[in-house]
Formats: sequence, C-alpha cells, structure tokens
Amino acid sequence: MVYLRAVTVALALLAVIGLGSVQGLEVKVVTQTANPRPSGSDSIEIQAEVDGSSVSSVDLVYVINYGSEQSIPMSQSDGSGLYTATIPAAEATPGSMVRWYVKATDRSRNSARDPAYEDSEAQQYYGTVVEDPSFSASLPVVDLYCKDPRAPFDPSRDTAPQCSMLFDGEFYDNFSIRRKGQSSLNWPKPKFKISGNGQGKIFKVSPSAKRVKQVSFNSQWSEPGENTFMRETLAWETLRQMGVDYLTSYQTVVRLNGEYFGKFALGVDWTKDALRANGYSTDPPTPRFKSESGEFSNLRWDIPSNQVQFYYSQKNDDIGSSGDDALVQLGRGLAGGGSLPRSNYIFEWINLPKTINYMAAMTLMLNQDRCTKNYEIYLDPGFEQWSMLPWDVEGSFGIDRGLGGQPAADYCILACEQWNSPLFCDSDHPQDLAVTTPWGLITTQINPTTISAAGGPSNSGRKLLQVNNGGETSGTASNGAAEPGLSLPSQSAIPQDYNEDQTLKGPTLTGAPGTFNYLIDAILEVPRSRAMYMRRLRTLMDSFISTGKLQELVTAEYNIVREEAKKDAEKWGNPGDPDRGYEQLITEQLPIRKEQLFNQYSVGGDIPLIPSSRAADPSSLTIGSVSGGSDGYVEVRNNNEDAVDVSGWTLNGSGVSFKFIPGTVIPPQDSVYVAATSVKTFKQRGSGPRGGQGLFVVGPLNGTPDGSTSITISSS
Repeated sequence: MVYLRAVTVALALLAVIGLGSVQGLEVKVVTQTANPRPSGSDSIEIQAEVDGSSVSSVDLVYVINYGSEQSIPMSQSDGSGLYTATIPAAEATPGSMVRWYVKATDRSRNSARDPAYEDSEAQQYYGTVVEDPSFSASLPVVDLYCKDPRAPFDPSRDTAPQCSMLFDGEFYDNFSIRRKGQSSLNWPKPKFKISGNGQGKIFKVSPSAKRVKQVSFNSQWSEPGENTFMRETLAWETLRQMGVDYLTSYQTVVRLNGEYFGKFALGVDWTKDALRANGYSTDPPTPRFKSESGEFSNLRWDIPSNQVQFYYSQKNDDIGSSGDDALVQLGRGLAGGGSLPRSNYIFEWINLPKTINYMAAMTLMLNQDRCTKNYEIYLDPGFEQWSMLPWDVEGSFGIDRGLGGQPAADYCILACEQWNSPLFCDSDHPQDLAVTTPWGLITTQINPTTISAAGGPSNSGRKLLQVNNGGETSGTASNGAAEPGLSLPSQSAIPQDYNEDQTLKGPTLTGAPGTFNYLIDAILEVPRSRAMYMRRLRTLMDSFISTGKLQELVTAEYNIVREEAKKDAEKWGNPGDPDRGYEQLITEQLPIRKEQLFNQYSVGGDIPLIPSSRAADPSSLTIGSVSGGSDGYVEVRNNNEDAVDVSGWTLNGSGVSFKFIPGTVIPPQDSVYVAATSVKTFKQRGSGPRGGQGLFVVGPLNGTPDGSTSITISSS
C-alpha cells in the first residue's frame, strides 16, 4: 500500500490554491499526488482534513482514466478532522491514470470539495499515474492523458480543457492542448503546446525555474540534411554556453493515454520571468513582439501601424496594440528615417552587446531560418533599448545534403555564399530564393503568386503590400573588411550610402530580395557595429570551434538522445537515423563550417570579413573620463586599430565594480561608457557625453564613482 501523509496548509495559502469552503465547511487539504508512484499491486490511500462543526459525510470520489466516477466514504481518525479512504489496487492497473477529489457535506446539506473546480478551466481532480513496469526510458517521461486521443493533432487555438499530466512528481489536471507550427502542420508527428488557461502559471519545468503557463513539445520530425533529432536542444544549450539569451529546453519521452507517443523536445515561451532571468527589466510594461513569419515580419520601415497586427503578435498583455507605433518607429530608425542617422540610432536604441552576441552565435551555428521569423523583439524599459530574442532554433547547424551527398542545386544552405556568409540576413544576403525550389515552405514564402488570402488577414495584408511596393536600393561598394587595405566583393562591402535616410529611396523590397532583416542589416552596414560583430564572432570561433568545445556539445547531446531517437523514428516511420545525423554533423557540417569561417571569411581568405585572433590584454585599454553622481559614468577607451572583445572583463575601483556582459565589444579607436545608474539615465544627461551622440553605453555600475576614483580593468 502506498501511504500518503497529508500536509496542513495555512488558510492564506488555501485561498490562493482554491480549496473548497462553503458556510463554515472546509475541505482543507487532500493528498495531491502519490510519491512514490503506486505500482499495479498497490492500493492508494488518500487522506484529507475537513473543518466543520456539523460534518455529516466525507466522500472520496475517484475515476480511473476516463471512466465513471466512483464514490467511497472516508473514515474519520479518532474524532479528529483527518479522514482516510483507499482506492483498491484492483482499480489501479499499470499505466492507468487515477484522479480524485474529496467532497464533504454537513447536516444542512451544504457541501464543499477539494479541488474546488469553480469553473470549466479550473483543476478538477488531483491524481497520479500507476507505474508500468513494462516501460522504461532514458529521458524524463511525461505521462500525458487526453480525453480525445487526437487532441495533440488539433491545431485549434481554443480547445476545451481536457488533458491531464504527471511530470517530475507533479500532477496537472484540466488543461488544454493544441497542435502548433506552420509548415510542420503537415508532418505526421505533431508539435503541440499545452496551456494552463485560467489556472495560470502551473507548470514546473525545472527546479530553478519559475512556473509557466504554457509548455511546448516539439517533434523534431524534419531537419536540414540528415535528421539528428536534437538540433533544437543542442542549439539552446549552445546559446546558453555562449552567453546568449536562452530558454529552457530539453529532451523528453511522452506517453499518451498510457501508450508510447514519442521523443519530444520540451520548451517554454518568452515571458516576464524568462526576460528577468536573462537580465532584462520588465517594469513598467513595454512592447515585446514576435515575428509571425513572412517577408514583412523583418522590421521594415514602411509597415503602417494599423497593419503591424498582420505580421507581428504583441506578447505583452499589458501593452496590447499601443506598442505598434513603437515598432514602426524602430523600423524607421533602423532605416535612418528618424531624428538620428542610422549610425547613431543603433547605438542609442539597440542593446548592442546582447544583439551582437545573438547574431554571432547564430552565424557560428549557421541558423538559416531567422531573418524574417523565429525571433522576438523586446524594448527593455530599464535601458530604453531593443533586443532580439531567439526563438524556434531548430534550423541551426544547417546543411543542404544527405550524408556523403552533394549540395542542393538551389537552396544550398551550407555551400552557397548567400546563406553561409557572416553577413547572412543583411540586404545582400536574404533568407529566401528568387526562384521556385523543391522546398515547399520556401516556395510559399518567396513566390507572391502562391500566397492566398484564405490564410487570414496576415496573408491579405502581405498581398496588399506586395502590390503597392517594389524597387531596389542601389549602393556602391566600399570598405568593411577585417583590416584596412583588404578588398571585398560588392555584396560583402559596406555601401557608401549606409548612413543616408533609406526611407527617401523608395519603398522597401518585396519578394525574395526583401527577406532580410532590417535590424541585422543596419548593424552590418554601420562600420563601428560591423567591427564589433566580427570581433565577437571571432571570439566565439576561437572559444568553441578551435578548442573542440562545440563538437563536445554535439557529442554530449547525441549521447543523450540516441537511444530514444531510434525508438521514436521506428514509432513514427521517420526515415532519419540519429547515428547518420550525428556522423554528418561531426564529419561534414562542423568541419565545413570551420573551414568557411577560419579560411574563406577570415583574413587571408577570399572574403576577409573576420579579424585575426586577439589575445586578452587589458593593458591595451585605458580609463578615460570619469564622472561622479547618479548620472555619472566611467569611460573605457580602446585606442587600438581593431575592436576589442571585453565580454566577462571587469572594472574595479574604490566603491565601484562592473562586469561586462557577453557580446560587449569596444570598436577600434572608440569608447564604451559604463553608466552609473542606467543607460536610460545616461541618455538624459544635459551636457557632456549624453544621449543622441551615438555613444556606446552600457551599465549600470555597482556603486557610484566620485570622479576621482582609481579604476582598473581586468580580463576574465
């Protein structure tokens, strides 16, 4: 018998979790799950505490799977408020879901129950899943139950709550589920998302993480090249180790209604808690948009405010549509159509360390599905700066062939300069092809004649803009190479008109040529920020490729997923093989990518964009001006002819300290200003270094400089 001791909970907590109470009758506590889980030979003992002066009956109501409810009386222990009943072992067979609630009634026929189940979206039962000794897995197991076994295949956004789940010792009940994705809707194996709906943030996905309202399970049915069954979780772990903003993601095995359903990558959404965990401020509420795919979700400047909803979803419920104007102004600023030239705007309004680190990591991993979708854009209220957040990273470690095969003739992700360039996502390296290809999704995105208004207002809006817009901005090639004196092909050089107002040159490009990202394009066309990005890329190359660390990450993830990936492929009839996928990464993708970055695109290569390695040398930097007070700062000066990556470096002085976040790079012959209080406060200074001057500003300092503080610089 599994014996479960009830835990008394304070009345204040009871109100929060919604336990039943009616006219002085209160079911205060009920056994919420079974730890350890019962086996098929175990009965399940349930205990509850009931308060009430005239209790006439207390009943345990239980249900096995989706059968009929059964009610049995609970016995009182020695005149106390503790009641006990047992679900017979014969009822709880291996692999079955057992759910229950406790109902108390007094002599006036008032009744209360726990869980209270106050509305259709509330928790209806507590429960557990009986151990199945015939089943084993090498990954965390999610026991998912849905009244409709086809629920994970249903893409409806508002399915009625109908599912329950046991995961990591916690039982969740009466939540909704829907199929997710766009092109993946045609996959035999679904991606799906579960939502707590009215219950709010109920799901716990890791011991250190806050609870979340929604959890995704990605099927990893199809990947570029050989299927590795791990690209998504591998990419998130790589981003984490590179210091890029990241979300929790790991591999699981899902059982549906007691039967094996497959291996899925668990993931979560960007939320306020996730933003705070990655170092952002969330108060007061500010806009956060998710790109909704297609060429018009790329921060172009000529999307009217009333059409933002067609191409982006506002993810901050406290903002709604009021943030649309801010997104439009971002697009215009990136194009130089605001009050500042592009070269000043990106230093004023973009969190460059975070964005450059994101860009460099995506380039190293060759994520080819990120220019017009699979990102969010967030305006941090503490910095008053926008950052790019990664999303849906399963397109990472891109390749364009089967193991031992030849590159695709047209969509040659790894082989062709359009995609493998460090300048991918700028205006000369768009995401999509200008011709129809065998890749259905790409064909849909790049061929306007195939877009149907049947897809909803988003597609209708795209068609409207495709009719009204067109044309191409011409530019003259100029410098942008890793070192002075090196020449670049025109499609890799900085155009001479990079700092001119692009909004005066005609409407934005449409079709395949328009599938670049306007934020990335601005950073790569401004010489100062391009130098910062290329230096950070070089740092990551040296830290992760030269050392073999990236290959170690690949091997570690392969060892985690291999066994379950093979089971999954057999279950779903996936032609992929994790062994072939791993072999292709190790023997083709990683070596080819290494050759490209270190040879083709570095000094001495055909397209010399990436600088040579640079040893960490704090003595090459100097402390410039220091200003005291709440709007003070410390200037760190780089007098070198090349950019210096100071990620992880520290400043220390009397009463002050600071650590530079990953992605912080000081441009050549330039400075970074570390604000005493905040970047926002620094921008509001009335004299001296201040906002609008295109200065590179980070912060805040720990402590306040007094203007005469002696400060030293140390490398990590």
